[in-house]
Amino acid sequence: MLCYCNPCAGPADDENDKCLLKPGGQCFSAIHEEYNKEEDTFESIRSFGCISEYDNALLQCKGDLVPAKNLMSVACCNFTDMCNKDLKPELKSRSFIQPTNSLIQTNILCWAMLVTIFLAFIFLALYVLILFFKLPKQKASRKGFIKPCNSKPQKLPNFMYDLTSSTGSGAGNPLLVQTTIGRQFIRSYCLGRGRFTEVNVGSWNASKIAEKIFSTSEEKRWLQEKRIYETALLQHKNVLGYITSDILESGLRAIYTDYHPLGSLHDYLDKTSLNVSDFLKLVESAATAIAYLHTEIFGTTKLPPVAHRDITSKNFLVSNSKECVISNFEIAIMPISVGEDTVVEPDITQGTPRYMAPEIVNGTIKLDSFEAFKMADIYSLGLVLHEICQLVLLCFIFSDVSYASAQVCVTKECNEAASFITSNMDTSINPCDDFYQFTCGHFKPPKTSEGKTRKNADIFIIVEDQIMKQLRDILTHASSENKPLRLAAQYFNICKQDVILPKNRIKLIHQKMSSFDGWPFTKWTKNHSWIETLKMLRNIGFGASYIFRAVVDKHPHNPSKMLLQIVSSLDGPFKFKIVDLKTLEKRYSSVKWTQAIQALAGPVVPISRSDKVAILPEFMVPLNKLLKKKSKKFTGVLATRYIHKYFQEDRRNHVGDMAQRVKFELYKNILNSVWLDWRSKKHALEKLDHIKVIIGYSNEQMESDSFYNNVYKKFQINSKNYFEATLSVFKMELDLVFSSLRNSTLVKVVDPMNVFEVNGQYMPQENYIFIKAGAMQGMFYSENRPNYLNYGFVGFMIGHEFSHAFDAHNYKYSSQGKKQDWSTVMTKNKYNEKKECLIQHYGQYSASGNLERVNGSRTLDENMADYEGIKSAYYAYNSWLNGGTEKNLSKLSYTNQQMFWISAATMWCSEFSAQGMTYLLENGSHTPAKPRINALLANIKEFSRDFRCPGNSKMNPLKKCKLWR
Repeated sequence: MLCYCNPCAGPADDENDKCLLKPGGQCFSAIHEEYNKEEDTFESIRSFGCISEYDNALLQCKGDLVPAKNLMSVACCNFTDMCNKDLKPELKSRSFIQPTNSLIQTNILCWAMLVTIFLAFIFLALYVLILFFKLPKQKASRKGFIKPCNSKPQKLPNFMYDLTSSTGSGAGNPLLVQTTIGRQFIRSYCLGRGRFTEVNVGSWNASKIAEKIFSTSEEKRWLQEKRIYETALLQHKNVLGYITSDILESGLRAIYTDYHPLGSLHDYLDKTSLNVSDFLKLVESAATAIAYLHTEIFGTTKLPPVAHRDITSKNFLVSNSKECVISNFEIAIMPISVGEDTVVEPDITQGTPRYMAPEIVNGTIKLDSFEAFKMADIYSLGLVLHEICQLVLLCFIFSDVSYASAQVCVTKECNEAASFITSNMDTSINPCDDFYQFTCGHFKPPKTSEGKTRKNADIFIIVEDQIMKQLRDILTHASSENKPLRLAAQYFNICKQDVILPKNRIKLIHQKMSSFDGWPFTKWTKNHSWIETLKMLRNIGFGASYIFRAVVDKHPHNPSKMLLQIVSSLDGPFKFKIVDLKTLEKRYSSVKWTQAIQALAGPVVPISRSDKVAILPEFMVPLNKLLKKKSKKFTGVLATRYIHKYFQEDRRNHVGDMAQRVKFELYKNILNSVWLDWRSKKHALEKLDHIKVIIGYSNEQMESDSFYNNVYKKFQINSKNYFEATLSVFKMELDLVFSSLRNSTLVKVVDPMNVFEVNGQYMPQENYIFIKAGAMQGMFYSENRPNYLNYGFVGFMIGHEFSHAFDAHNYKYSSQGKKQDWSTVMTKNKYNEKKECLIQHYGQYSASGNLERVNGSRTLDENMADYEGIKSAYYAYNSWLNGGTEKNLSKLSYTNQQMFWISAATMWCSEFSAQGMTYLLENGSHTPAKPRINALLANIKEFSRDFRCPGNSKMNPLKKCKLWR
């Protein structure tokens, strides 16, 4: 539609007093008033044009309804071309005639408004000043508040006590004199804030003390606590020492007490573990404190007993002598008079519900009976004592007896595990100083099959050697009826018999290349086509990895489809861009990509310019990196035979149950996370719930002999020469790879799951974890030994792979394997804080004998997976144990929980040369073994409790990083 435009005020495509109206817009006719300074008068100006939807057409067409300094009127239409040309809106008349007078009146109004605002501000400031100076005095003069200090203060020691008069009752100093401690107290830092109070730490008279400030609405609580301290004169080593109270200049009330740096009992138990002596001391001192409160003190003056009414582990502090100190008397009560049982009925809704006695919760307590509230205190004290016992694993009192009398597992698998673990351990090391050295200090790498000592080795090598022996046995006894297995055995035997020296192999390669007409490096011609070279290489079995690699793999955005990918390196996560070959040739015209891909695919599958490919844009420009990838010759058929012969089906069920328990513990951790908002928590739980678990092998991979016979029926190895045989196998692999582009059933053949690896794997796009059959052999798993070994090895691995779903890279994938940023801004900020904590924590560690520290950023993903993985496995094991016990291993007198940690650490025992360790530190995505174990377990309070590591020891630092909780 066209609108009349004069002068044009519409879009840029105006032409001949016309403007093009876009959908949703309006044609307008407007008249507005402008003031002419030279003539001192108002002028009316008309305009026509278009208003687009994005310029808020509807609002602008109603603009004349809004009061404005200059008069205006707007009319709009959009029913036909040039409809606004005949619209003649009129200005509303002014209520005055003289423009000059209007300006004068406007100025007067402006000045009047300014004066009014200024006067209002002055009155408000005066009112605030009056309140500031008078309110504290008025409140201080109210009944129940301490009066200001005398003009001539007494010179008392420390301005607190008059030691010249004493009751002789043994209760301590009876006279407390109000001081101006609020002015003398120098605050250092805030210890914590709650709903009603704030606690600060600072210095006063060269002593470190605590200041408890009450909010203005909690004056009654301040009065009650002050009254309890000053009436009962609580003077006991297990009762928080009271110094004085004060009214601050701000009008807030404060109480000053002794400071105990170990904090509350609740926090103390959360940070450390106890030996028998400390445990008994805490229990005895807590009971002593309550007994003291409940007892009348007889002397020249009877001092009343006190019922605390809020006994919790957070209201007990821990002194430097590691004894409990009761604090917080805000809702405590005393009898009306000494020797009587009656009290003023308190508000029973106050207190901590979790610790309340049943008679308080159901309202049946006798409200005027002091004895009833004392009994309620005893109930609460019992819960605190139970909490102490529960948090320190009560059974440690009899631990020495239980270790000595526990049954010992004597199966073959138990004896092998006991021998292996004890041979690695260095028990002269304190596990709370260096747990890796304690567990792996005497580890010696196994020798090779030729009897040579390995320079770089770990526990995984031992199991891999066992698997290699099993595979050799399969190939040696291959059935003639299974063609692919027979081909694999034939190739294996040719390889064993190969005795050609390396220099002669070079000659063989040169002879092979020279046999081709026009080979570019032996018979170079100016017009040589490198695509023809690709064809020649492809026909004899070579790919093009010296320039680029074309592979067939799962679609990065749709894992159910296959896609051709052009890559340069397998390191790191790919950021593919998907284009067709036609577009690729336009962008990178130096290569005839369709012909090049067809040359690689060979005759097995036709390639067209409409075929989609996934490319790495940052690689396509230089196009000069090599790709190295392990060959998967005959992996699928070997995996089938290996599973049938060496993998017990029951093992899948046992490990599957373990995986479900580990998954459930991780689920609980995420569900109970306090920093995840509900939306992010919902997505995280949904993703975890959808993770598929593959144990040992994939069912789809276990095909029959007839399936593999059909796949390999056209292939032959016609040479007994290893070099020629290898080229035949390469050609066979290339044919299968490119055939899978059109036949997805061949994926299990060309890209099979490698079940032989001693490892686990998480795939973010498919959202599954794969615990490979190789990881359930030898030292890693057996049904004939205690489960603390299985959970320490395989359970830890399972938890590690589950947790990879939420590491710094993979958390961006949804439950369907698609990239999706499902976290909110607040959650993302919290998540980044927790990542940074782990980065800083691991960055403090270095490998043994190497001054270079761990790169916490590069190893972050693996460190995150370790942290949540081992915790989930630990709680899954305790869930399976369900309060029971398992047999010990010979010569290993440790609890089941301690053996879990020892097993988990043993899995990473290793020995590397200085050069190998430097390479790991500079290039590896995993933290080297020693800092990996020590940094990991130093972050886990459950480990510190089980080994009773003192607070702030090397393996139990006070500051710990947390992820979900």
